[in-house]
Amino acid sequence: MVTEHDDYSKRSPDMMLEVFSKSRMLFYCLVAVGIHVAVMVVTSLGYIRDRWIDPEGAKDRAAQEAPAAEEKGRAAEPPAEAKVETTATNSQMVIDDTVIPDSATNSAIVKAITEVAQPDEIPDAPDLGINLDDTRRRE
Repeated sequence: MVTEHDDYSKRSPDMMLEVFSKSRMLFYCLVAVGIHVAVMVVTSLGYIRDRWIDPEGAKDRAAQEAPAAEEKGRAAEPPAEAKVETTATNSQMVIDDTVIPDSATNSAIVKAITEVAQPDEIPDAPDLGINLDDTRRRE
């Protein structure tokens, strides 16, 4: 049993949107759009300048920044794996073409870092930390 008050088919769209027309919803939406546009423009100023205002200057800046970026890229590369060169008289560790003397490779720190775990030292399953049972009150 549908009453006249519950029958939404008889309501006009204007009547259903009346709540929003009395509020400041449209104003808030326009403010949000304006803020988004302002942020996009501010973050795109470099692109706008390089693309449309001064494309020749962009080429000059790129040419100046290329050597610095290339050097930075070299510094960011991970170091190559250490190679151990063994001769009849001496063994030396070589990292990035730098020869580390045998006295340094036999230090306690280098041994601790490069020591391989024994099979019985490797756990069968990883330790997942604290368990839910560990947090319950024991009586």
